[in-house]
Amino acid sequence: MRNKRWLFTIPWRNYCLWQHEQDEIFKQQWHSLATTRVKDPDEDNWGKLKRVLKYLNGTKYLKLKLTVDNLRVLKWYVDGSHNVHWDCKGHAGAMFTLGDGAVSSYSRKVKLNTRSSTETELVGADMYMPEMLWSLYFMQIQGYAVDIVELFQDNKSTELLMKNGWFSSGKKTKHIKAKFFFIKDRIDAGEVKVTHCPTGEMWADVLTKPLQGRAFRLMRSKLMNCSIDYEDEQSEKEEEEIRRAKLKANEKQSSKPVTGRMSP
Repeated sequence: MRNKRWLFTIPWRNYCLWQHEQDEIFKQQWHSLATTRVKDPDEDNWGKLKRVLKYLNGTKYLKLKLTVDNLRVLKWYVDGSHNVHWDCKGHAGAMFTLGDGAVSSYSRKVKLNTRSSTETELVGADMYMPEMLWSLYFMQIQGYAVDIVELFQDNKSTELLMKNGWFSSGKKTKHIKAKFFFIKDRIDAGEVKVTHCPTGEMWADVLTKPLQGRAFRLMRSKLMNCSIDYEDEQSEKEEEEIRRAKLKANEKQSSKPVTGRMSP
């Protein structure tokens, strides 16, 4: 009976997210989590689902706003959380931006077990390499002079493995397969540049783990390009004022007399 209720609720929740598709955090992170609990949901999962639905109901007027600072550099934030799933696999998230607001974001379970957070970060970055390179090639084919993909990384050991490959590999990382060093090949080709950033400025962190309070609001403000202390009441008032202004404009337009000669 519990499974049937969960199977009924998840599609409804997906519909709510489709109607509320501007919320990048819940569209990616909760979807990847909820669909792994279909077979055996517990009371804790039900509590999380109710909390998500309450959040969506309380942020109906939250909008994603995008700004562009520099079209020559595509900024990608990729982060990973080690050993967070029941089968000891990690979770990786990515955010693509051109200035403020997430052009696209992703939150996915890592497909293999890793032995350290460094390896999880490397495997996660490799998992999002197709999306990173696609964004570069897509922008170039549209005629924009894009120079490079700038990949932000908050793990120094992973950053060294990306840049140096096997030369930075030691006893704890020598088992990593060569395919995960594809990113080094793209760095050597000049298509990707790795930049270190502090953990507090890793905006993809919220796509890998649940955050609360101030930390969640800060991450949301970066992904959605809204104020940190965003409240839905103010946006609802603004929406109502815009709707009234449109109604008045339509009424004035319809009340204008029709002029011109009638055709015989």
